[in-house]
Amino acid sequence: MTMTAVIFCLLLGALLAQRYSVLAILPATPVVVIGLGSAGMTTATTGFWSLLTIVIVAAVSLQIGYFVGLACAHCRSLWISNKLPAYTAHPTSTQNSAR
Repeated sequence: MTMTAVIFCLLLGALLAQRYSVLAILPATPVVVIGLGSAGMTTATTGFWSLLTIVIVAAVSLQIGYFVGLACAHCRSLWISNKLPAYTAHPTSTQNSAR
C-alpha cells in the first residue's frame, strides 16, 4: 500500500502542477491524508504507527510530485518559447558546402 500511495501522490502532485498554482496543494493534502487514513483503518492489518508513516510519506510525496511537475512545466514552456535550444546533431558529412 505504501508504494501505491507514493506513486499515486507523485503523479497527482505533478498533475496539479501542470494546471494549478501552489495553493492547490492546500486542499489536496487533507484529502489524501483523510483518504489514506480511512483506507488504512478499514484494512486493520497495519498498526497506528505504520499507518501514520504511510500518511506522512504520501503527503510529502504529493509535495515532491508538485515541485517536480512544476519544474517539468517550466522546462516545457522554455522549450516552446525557444529559449532552451533543442539538441541538434552535427552533420555527418565532412565536405565543405559550396558558397
